[in-house]
Amino acid sequence: MYYDVIASICNENRRTDSHLVCGGFKTEDEAMEYIDSHNISEVDYYRYCRDDETAYIEIEEHNEDGTVAEVITID
Repeated sequence: MYYDVIASICNENRRTDSHLVCGGFKTEDEAMEYIDSHNISEVDYYRYCRDDETAYIEIEEHNEDGTVAEVITID
């Protein structure tokens, strides 16, 4: 498993855009430490949103084959 920090733009129905902020963390805690130490916030990504969208910072948990096992939204 590995963990990526992702900035996602979503509307009520689906994720409309996302990009990798930083990736390849060995644990979820390492990914959270990166978010905290770099003051990463969804506020930084609101400028990319349309009227019906909201920005989120998420941690994606990936299986070894690269598929997403879980998406954790950061409050």
